Amino acid sequence: MNFNLECVIIEKSTILFYDHNNGEYNSIDVFLDFHINFLVFLQAAFLYRELEEQLDDHEDNLL
Repeated sequence: MNFNLECVIIEKSTILFYDHNNGEYNSIDVFLDFHINFLVFLQAAFLYRELEEQLDDHEDNLL
């Protein structure tokens, strides 16, 4: 599964998400506020990467 993500840091240090599959955006109002700070976002990204690596390493055992 491949997602095109755009994340923006705003003044209150939260992460915004925009799904580029929806086309171009004209306003910041179309972004979804994740209500998490950048550190939490980075932690989640590294955990997700680790999960993907584990799934790849054990792919044969899952089938």
